[in-house]
Amino acid sequence: MANATKQQQLDELKATIEASGITPELREQATQLVFGVGNADADVLFIGEASGTNEDLPGNPFVG
Repeated sequence: MANATKQQQLDELKATIEASGITPELREQATQLVFGVGNADADVLFIGEASGTNEDLPGNPFVG
């Protein structure tokens, strides 16, 4: 995606991770991938170490 927006690139990355099975150990305990949400053009990025049940159920980070 040469001229893709940042959001399109993130969407493609998420789809690649989900399709490739990169995290089989997580699939044993989680119901879904908890990927980032928010403005792809933000100046600040928060990275969490591990999502828990409160994040896994809705699929959104930092809700618990």
